[in-house]
Amino acid sequence: MSPPGTVKFSLKSKMLLFIGGIINLMMFVISVLDVLVYAENGNFLSDDLLQTYLVDFQNKIPGVKYCMIFNWENRVIVHSYSD
Repeated sequence: MSPPGTVKFSLKSKMLLFIGGIINLMMFVISVLDVLVYAENGNFLSDDLLQTYLVDFQNKIPGVKYCMIFNWENRVIVHSYSD
């Protein structure tokens, strides 16, 4: 008989927990690597995303000719190109 408050696991349960733990560890490592890769190239991705938002904005509202987005220091981050 096992001491009170302990749980016995079968071999199948132990194997399942082990494999699940390895899969979780691999997913964590892959997500960390993705973050590191995107952090290195983050400026290019955010600029392209902002440019896409500006083009979408101009397409939705027909009267808009030119757009600019400023950062907190009042510098232009991205602007739309005139046709």
